[in-house]
Amino acid sequence: MRSVADAPASDYVSGLITAVRAMPGKPVVYARRPYAILSVLLDDVAGMVFEGGSRLCHLAILLREAGIPAAVLGTPLPDEATVAVLDDGTVHTR
Repeated sequence: MRSVADAPASDYVSGLITAVRAMPGKPVVYARRPYAILSVLLDDVAGMVFEGGSRLCHLAILLREAGIPAAVLGTPLPDEATVAVLDDGTVHTR
């Protein structure tokens, strides 16, 4: 299991990790890009959704190998959007 101590000393990243791990269930994380630092959350998320990125980037490969669903939208989600991951691993937004 990864720990907050493994992440660079960033208040934002530490806060994100703490918030995700405090949730009652595994959330879907939404980010602008698939930044490699998000790999510290692999054990804690149900999926990841990105505005942009590549399926060959480091995080995308790690997500695929871990069997964690991910999607690249190509456009930003509206503020009121909800992201859900279905049992079959499909990522949906509404």
